[in-house]
Amino acid sequence: MVHEFDLEVEREIAKNTVVSVSYIGSLGRRLPRFVDTNLAPPTLTTTYTVVGGPFDGQKVTVPFFGVPNTLTGTRRPNNTVQAITNISSSVSSNYNAMVVALNRRFYRSFQIQSAFTWSRANDFGQASQTFTATNNVLNPFDLGSEYSRSNFDIRDRFSFSAIWSPSYYHGDKRWLGYLANGFTISPLIIASSGVPVTPTVSGSAPSQTIAGVTYVAAAGATGNSLDDDGTTRVPFLGSNSFQLPSTVNVDLRIAREFKIWESWKLTLSGDAFNLFNHVNVTGVNGQMFSIQSTGTVHGVTCSGAAPCFVYQDPTITGNPSTSPFLIPTSSSNTLTAQRQIQVGIRLDF
Repeated sequence: MVHEFDLEVEREIAKNTVVSVSYIGSLGRRLPRFVDTNLAPPTLTTTYTVVGGPFDGQKVTVPFFGVPNTLTGTRRPNNTVQAITNISSSVSSNYNAMVVALNRRFYRSFQIQSAFTWSRANDFGQASQTFTATNNVLNPFDLGSEYSRSNFDIRDRFSFSAIWSPSYYHGDKRWLGYLANGFTISPLIIASSGVPVTPTVSGSAPSQTIAGVTYVAAAGATGNSLDDDGTTRVPFLGSNSFQLPSTVNVDLRIAREFKIWESWKLTLSGDAFNLFNHVNVTGVNGQMFSIQSTGTVHGVTCSGAAPCFVYQDPTITGNPSTSPFLIPTSSSNTLTAQRQIQVGIRLDF
């Protein structure tokens, strides 16, 4: 369910030329996500020490979905199966944007369409995918922490297109008319901020030994810092908290029309896509950290009924310089490619 609304103020500043300012809003409701409901509330925690990067030296404590390895079966609340995924229509989203536009109708051989959009899109982690996932949240018992930037949050976008067909020479010299008139020049410029990127961490939370009992992840639940088979995003950073470099694309079309005889006309054209061959990054390395199970060993001596435990303080380490976080991995797709030039000829009769 989506509610959309907008408000626009428009002002004519010259003949056939209008400036407008718009507010655009959209509220999404009942969007999908997938949550594993066959996990017990976590009673243990893992404290990670960050090594390298802007968070170097910080300690982060997160839940640990560990269960005693002495349990039989899958070591889950429903011990006969592993994950039970709830396909939940429970995500809300919101989009707010301001658009400033300048438009001129085709008048005196000139037309302009341009707009700048400043926007924000946030949601609680909607699943933009075709098939289900096992558990696409970080912590099933803290769904509020999923609120962050949307996957579609393009915050700044500028577009400009124009058509110019000069026909200003009306003298007697025919050759000057061929040089000055009959051309059509059509530029198209689109520039936008990069798409969001979620920082991830590879590896699984290490096991813990408390009072002689080793706690491990429930069967099937591995592969992230909480060991609940959820998302692999860095636990102290929100989804889509980084973004790709800006995208800039300039296209240009130049055409010349020649009248041959009565209704016959010949048009020669040249098109350049990504005229300045700007490198538009379409993919980066999103892995920011990796979990290292080795670290300082902490111990408490047993005394009577007091618990004793042996616990290795793990670290999450920044990626090495050979594969740093946000390094570009691809720079072309069907929409933004390297420079391409084509020429054409067309006969109308």
